[in-house]
Amino acid sequence: MKHKYFIVLLIIILSGINDFLAVFYGISSIISYITLFFCVFILFENKTYIFSRSTINFIFFLILYLIFGGYFSLTNLNDNDILLSLRSYLPSILLLLVADIKFNEIFRNYRDSWFIERILIMIIFIHSILVVVNYFIFEDIDRFTSTVLNPNDSAFLSVFGFIILLYNKDNLKNYSYYLISLFFIFSIFLSFSKTNYLNMLIVVAIYLFSSNRTLIPNSFKLFLSVSFVYFLLSFSGVLSNLSDVQNKRINQYTSFVLEGEINSQTTTYRTFLLDESIKRIVDNSFMGHGLTKFHQLEGLRYGSHNFFITILGESGIIPFTILITILISVLIRIFRYSLLKQKFKLLSIFMILLIFANSTHTFILGKINIIVIAFMLSLAYHPINNKKLINH
Repeated sequence: MKHKYFIVLLIIILSGINDFLAVFYGISSIISYITLFFCVFILFENKTYIFSRSTINFIFFLILYLIFGGYFSLTNLNDNDILLSLRSYLPSILLLLVADIKFNEIFRNYRDSWFIERILIMIIFIHSILVVVNYFIFEDIDRFTSTVLNPNDSAFLSVFGFIILLYNKDNLKNYSYYLISLFFIFSIFLSFSKTNYLNMLIVVAIYLFSSNRTLIPNSFKLFLSVSFVYFLLSFSGVLSNLSDVQNKRINQYTSFVLEGEINSQTTTYRTFLLDESIKRIVDNSFMGHGLTKFHQLEGLRYGSHNFFITILGESGIIPFTILITILISVLIRIFRYSLLKQKFKLLSIFMILLIFANSTHTFILGKINIIVIAFMLSLAYHPINNKKLINH
């Protein structure tokens, strides 16, 4: 039975390979179809299915997005966009369904989340090691990654791993905990992803807030950890050998966080793209423009770089409203039913997903993002996090 739980991890690996092959060899569709095959195989192989209610709601939203967006595409005589979107979104929908089933099965059989979390930590730890190794091998690269091709996705994966690690400190020996943490932080820094730098600040803030009686010692430990990381970055020559691009991104992030300077420069043109996207949405009376239209804005080389704006711009107000309703219900669920430790872990995951979704229009196409969503929804809606059900 145990080997079945690793199939979802195999899908993660296939998804990472998919990102690599997409750029260098242009055969991403082959891996997508293999992922699709595994999803269908698991669905038919299982005799019983346990779904999270919010996962079903989220899939319902995605289907509505495709239906409404497809209707507006047909209205604008862009039927090719429908086929392109179906080929892109169908593997994501099935992967979300399968990952939710497997996570629920694991939580039901093992009564806690540590079984799968230690596997995820191990995989993300390997990923982070590869990021650091790539830094010492490739000197002419500005932003480093490894198994996940996009630096922003790479850093997001490490932030997710850091959250799991942070709330499982009691399950690890001190030297393992600090060593893995160090590689996670290094890999996030080397991505030079401003979005995930912000995510790390949010994660640490939530963790300190959750400390309650141990706030002062945890804050002191955090200060020592940051000082140690800064010393290592300086000693290894990372800070003294930054490229112009790396220096620019760090300065932009510093201006954004410390000075509150939000403009096209500090957000890498995202504020400009946001303004342009909103203008097109308002001009169209909040009716959708059709699928893919905000993945690459007409007349520009870029997409909206915002998942929520993309949904609103392509499929209109109805799917967007349903999405916001689902997010609110998940947040309420986290606050109402989760055990204290799990509550802040889930809140951290929810926040990094929310922030990351506001920085990319391809959010739901990222297979890693799908796994994180499924993990969060399965854990939030499972009885292991419900005090009343456990006592009962």
